[in-house]
Amino acid sequence: AAMAPGRASSRAPAPWWSLPPRPKASWGALDAGVKSYCWHEICRGSSSLSRVAPAFDNDPEPEPVKVSVLSSVKASKSEHLLETSDLVDPRQLAKYLIEADVGLVRAQYLWQLHQEGGSLPRRQELDGIRFSLGGREEDCLVRSEELRHWAEDDRPQRPRIFAISHCWESREHPDPCGYQLGLIHDYTRKHDHAFECEMWVFYDYSSLCQYQRNQQQEESFRRAMQQMHLLYAHNSTTTLRIETLTPKPQLQRCQSEGRQIRAFVAGQLQLISLKDLRFEDDHPDVVPCFNPECPYLHGYAIPYRQRGWCEAEAQWSAMRGRSDSSVRIDVDMEGDRSYQVKAPMPPELFRQRIFVDSEGLKFTWRSDLMQVVALQEEVFREKAKSCEELLQKGLPDEEFMTLAVALRCFARLRVLHLRKCQIRERGSDALAKGLQTLSAKNAKIICSDIDGLSFLVKALSQALRSNRAVTSLDLSAQSFSKGTAEKMGDAEAKELAEALKFGAIVELNLAGNNIGPEGTKALAAALKTPSCSVLDLNLEGNCMGPEGAEALLEVLEVNRWVHIGYAGNDLEAQHMEALRESLERNRAMRATHDGKALLGSQSDIGLGDGLSSTGAILKAPPTSTVRDMVQVRPKIQAMSESLRMNGTSTHLHLKWAMDDVAAKALAASLAVNSTVTHLDWAGNKIGDDGAQALASALLVNRTVVFIDLSGNQIGDLGAKALAKALRENSTIKQINLKNNKIGPKGRKALQVLQLEPSEPRTLV
Repeated sequence: AAMAPGRASSRAPAPWWSLPPRPKASWGALDAGVKSYCWHEICRGSSSLSRVAPAFDNDPEPEPVKVSVLSSVKASKSEHLLETSDLVDPRQLAKYLIEADVGLVRAQYLWQLHQEGGSLPRRQELDGIRFSLGGREEDCLVRSEELRHWAEDDRPQRPRIFAISHCWESREHPDPCGYQLGLIHDYTRKHDHAFECEMWVFYDYSSLCQYQRNQQQEESFRRAMQQMHLLYAHNSTTTLRIETLTPKPQLQRCQSEGRQIRAFVAGQLQLISLKDLRFEDDHPDVVPCFNPECPYLHGYAIPYRQRGWCEAEAQWSAMRGRSDSSVRIDVDMEGDRSYQVKAPMPPELFRQRIFVDSEGLKFTWRSDLMQVVALQEEVFREKAKSCEELLQKGLPDEEFMTLAVALRCFARLRVLHLRKCQIRERGSDALAKGLQTLSAKNAKIICSDIDGLSFLVKALSQALRSNRAVTSLDLSAQSFSKGTAEKMGDAEAKELAEALKFGAIVELNLAGNNIGPEGTKALAAALKTPSCSVLDLNLEGNCMGPEGAEALLEVLEVNRWVHIGYAGNDLEAQHMEALRESLERNRAMRATHDGKALLGSQSDIGLGDGLSSTGAILKAPPTSTVRDMVQVRPKIQAMSESLRMNGTSTHLHLKWAMDDVAAKALAASLAVNSTVTHLDWAGNKIGDDGAQALASALLVNRTVVFIDLSGNQIGDLGAKALAKALRENSTIKQINLKNNKIGPKGRKALQVLQLEPSEPRTLV
């Protein structure tokens, strides 16, 4: 929506590529069709008009504008723009905003404008304008020095940038009734109450210079358009989508009341009444008007999803890796799944959407079409090659076909989170094929609040039979919405159990479901299979009953490596005690008193002896005295040296065996290790020095997901260091710091993290 979209009409003037070439000529010499088309392109803000419009008398020959989105862009009398589209570094975004002179509007100004019943102004009218804010005068637009400071600011409370994706509802003004301004006001006010930070808004009409532009304004407009995708795809921005047009009752009320807005009409900026707003759809016998002297507003009623720039903005936004960074603010997103963001669309499907589908996207200007296609491919490729975590929230069934094709391009994807999605037969078949292509080692799949859970389990079961990269699967129901979530039953558990016999799953979380005795027995049978690799099975909060408990007891007799969570199943006391004793016995067998650690599922190997061989879990022996601690340090050091070369261990459990010296040694290894995902260092003697060493390692490590540091001696310094690491490292999803020595300053540093919308992430 960076410019007013064109109309799809058989009555529209001929497109530019069908016009005969016309050399230098005067305006009066042009025929009516060319006049109207050129004026239309000027009014809609096209950055490409100079490529076809003839030069007027006494005007210099215009230089052609090169639309090159894969290389740097040079504008006359201006600096180079970014040579590469860095979609992660905030400094690159700030550089683009400053060099292209993109104006970000303060949300507080928009609040005042809405409360006064005003309409959005053009960018030109905002330059140098100040408003009253908290007893002081403030610029409506964010200053360049503020952008530079923002780029270097790593505080959670730093200003947030919202890019508005919307329809232009008339050629002269995108929001004549103030409908979009009201939605922006409501959302940002709620956001302000929740996060207490400044908000800066990009809205094209108020952020980019509009017609009529002088030479300098035209140059900045062109530079901004060349890299427009940065505003919608950068990790430091959030997209707010307004996909509906002004409701008819509100439009009719504004027209009947004679609402006036300031717009560039009939060759000048003036107040004009909405009584003069005309939609060509209401008058099919009227030829579309492109007269520059026309005194009316010309309405556009094309839906959001049929507009080329709008669809491009939605697609760029979907590539951030987290669908919750693109929010539709004109509907209740929680109440209707169909309003959620689309799946990332591979370039080949996007081209089909434009060129092949019968209901393709609407473009008036053909060069806009080609620019959008090229930019969409560039953004997709750049994001897909680096994305390690992908959250898809609210996908309908048909979007899983798109997601399945896209997953082939995500070579480094380690975490796939599906939340509040709807899936049926077609989506299940497509997802199964897509999941088979995941190739990053130790990948994890998290699924929550799924409509059609049986179809999802079917897709997972099919994929896990052949995929060896996925080692963790979370289907727990603990984070589901109250009363609305489907839960796994015996049928789904049986289907999943069959896949466990062939897959590489190490960690399986099924807590909070409705798995009964039959489903539990099926899972138990799978755990007895020699080819099953599950080491951690969470069945807490299910309905296994006495029969299920008996089946699990049989498993624990033959499989001493697996850990099973069983609390909350309403078991009788004798079954609870039997399961507890079996797990304790197996735990004691794994942690032998002669200083050996469990590595793999076949044999006990001494610490530091052969740690670079196969296996998935690494444990150290328990110690209880200072003498034991001193004796185990050499073995911890040996383990540390081996971890630097180990390529298979995913879990590192060290109980009562660690002080700061040991923590520093292992932390140094974690900085270069790329396989360990779980750190269980609870109940040790780790202090601030050890926590700071671990924090330094986590600034580099991108594989550790879960950390348990409860029951140690970490104070404020260690907590602050860990908080800083968590801000930089989005891979970590849960950290437990209970029962340490963290004071008010350390707790404050950690509490700030919980205010950030980084779902899912748990601080205990």
